[in-house]
Amino acid sequence: MSKDFLLEVGTEEIPSDYLNPALRAMEKLWGDLADKNRIEAGKAVALGTPRRLVLMVEGVAEEQKELVTKTFGPPKKAAFDQEGNPTRAAVGFAEKCGVTVEELEVEETPKGEYLYAARVDRGKEVYKLLPELIPELMNQLPFPKSMRWGEGEARFVRPIHWLLCLFGNRTVEFQYGGVASGNLSRGHRFMAPKAFAVKTPEAYLAAAAKNSVIVDNKTRKEMVRKAVHELASAHGGVASGDEDLLDIVTNLVEYPVGVWGSFDEEYLKLPREVLVTTMVKHQRYVPVEGPDGALMANFIAVCNTRARDIGVVAHGNEKVLRARLADAMFFFKEDSAKPLDEYVEGLKRVLYQEKLGTSYQKMERFRRLALYLQSVMDVSSPDMVERAAYLCKADLVTQMVYEFPGLQGVMGREYALLSGEKEEVARSIYEHYLPRYSGDSLPETHTGALLSLADKLDTLAGSFGIGMKPTGNLDPHGLRRQALGIINIIMDNAYCFPLSGAVDKALEILKTENPTEVKAELLEFFARRIENLFLSEDYRYDLVNAAMGAGFDDLPGLKLRLEALAEFSRRTDFEALTTTFKRVVNIIPPERFDEVKHSLLAEDAEIKLDAKTSEVKAKLDGLLEGEHYLEALAAIAELKDSVDCFFDSVMVMAEDQELRRNRLALLCKVADLFTAVADFSEVVVSG
Repeated sequence: MSKDFLLEVGTEEIPSDYLNPALRAMEKLWGDLADKNRIEAGKAVALGTPRRLVLMVEGVAEEQKELVTKTFGPPKKAAFDQEGNPTRAAVGFAEKCGVTVEELEVEETPKGEYLYAARVDRGKEVYKLLPELIPELMNQLPFPKSMRWGEGEARFVRPIHWLLCLFGNRTVEFQYGGVASGNLSRGHRFMAPKAFAVKTPEAYLAAAAKNSVIVDNKTRKEMVRKAVHELASAHGGVASGDEDLLDIVTNLVEYPVGVWGSFDEEYLKLPREVLVTTMVKHQRYVPVEGPDGALMANFIAVCNTRARDIGVVAHGNEKVLRARLADAMFFFKEDSAKPLDEYVEGLKRVLYQEKLGTSYQKMERFRRLALYLQSVMDVSSPDMVERAAYLCKADLVTQMVYEFPGLQGVMGREYALLSGEKEEVARSIYEHYLPRYSGDSLPETHTGALLSLADKLDTLAGSFGIGMKPTGNLDPHGLRRQALGIINIIMDNAYCFPLSGAVDKALEILKTENPTEVKAELLEFFARRIENLFLSEDYRYDLVNAAMGAGFDDLPGLKLRLEALAEFSRRTDFEALTTTFKRVVNIIPPERFDEVKHSLLAEDAEIKLDAKTSEVKAKLDGLLEGEHYLEALAAIAELKDSVDCFFDSVMVMAEDQELRRNRLALLCKVADLFTAVADFSEVVVSG
């Protein structure tokens, strides 16, 4: 037998960005608790609104699963004599387990037949367990910040006002945070504020909807989507909000109602990003575009109440937005009253990091680093890089960015254009912040890419240099994101420059103490990001390790080598070739023997191997230079028969030390050809 289970935790308003992670955790915590306590149950779904967290579980068993435990005792031959009578060992074991000798059973084990006592725990009623389990679940719910209220010690995301808990048609009684559970829920704060009874879990959603609360997040989101798009369409526009905005708005309301609003067209003179930021980030309004894709002087708000006069609600939202846009227009006019380069000196008063100096000093560092990268790669021009680097942090001291920090780079671009700077310089000011998050756009200009690389590399080098490294899951300064940004920009542009050389230059400019140690840590940090990136693209982990084992200084080259290795691994003789290489590297000692003395090559197999190695090397040099790595691997494969014949015919570890060193030198020469593309010792061979 089973019953449905319902838990509703009613609270004061929960921040919208807390809600979805909490609901995901609620489902998982229930699953963990059910497994731990041997409770069989069907599908569990967590739902929520700003004022409630809800867990609904179908088909929860009324009793815990039966648990049988076996306690093993003496072997059967020691437990009974020749007549089959129990010995003292059997009697003592039975007494210890609290059973009679007759209740003991025998089981065949790898060591023979042994006695055991079976203990059956038939389990408790789940209804009686729930008052213990629910507070445990609530205690474990993760929130960025929690609160205490009243005189109690309980902590939760917001003060709890009611608890509804049902197992079938029975109320589960418990207390949490000074609130006792019951069978009462509460409706919409304004449209249906009274409490209402819920008879069964199955009746809950309909009862809540009757009281103007749409508990199901997906249903509520679709209501938001429909209201927004219908309003925009009715006025000849298109709603431009993304899914993230819809999620936020959905988690701000219990019963969504769309409101059409407008603002003075004069504000359309502001940059698009300023308007969008003001509407979306500050007010959670949905911007509206016209048929031409340009913003209209309108917005859509989603309110939490069916108003008697929707015009009054619209007027209130318009008034709030008007004030914010007026501020933005004032800042824009004030900031643009002087050219962007006059703001640069103000960076000397902005502290970037106590040990790393001001924002001006940071700009000076990555300006030099960007010029170094430009000279190495010969893209963009020194003048373009110099000017863009000088200006790219200037907007940090403008009034607009002070009020709207998310517009850094955007306003720098706009103010640069108004100041008469070249378009690529202006674009680069914006692009040097890219990518800002996973999946974000990458710089489209070489100047922007160079500045982004230099800025991020300076951040990483500086942070590692002063010991501010990520630990475990903690990365408060986003250094993993910065490293991935560098990797993606290099890959996207196929920039061929030594990553280690760029790290050296960054540490040199920083005048870092212990640069050798910091460089090693930083390159290892990059290696882990590169490895994870390739693994996320479904490359075999051993092939990733093999390709990286041959070096990762040239990232585009590394990707080409990995692609070739992945293709080559599909050959039927790939594993045999790998085994041959491993025979080579396993016999080579740590110290290298580089010079092969041809006068000491006496046996036919070693003479042929030396000749084949020279032949393959001549092919390989040209193939590697042209980055024809698949053909290079095919050329290396030509060595297999010669190497196998060498091992079958020649005693490598000869007693004659000079002969031994010469043969090892020959194998080192062979190994060098393999490792030019990949470290085959990392490849996993089946069997």
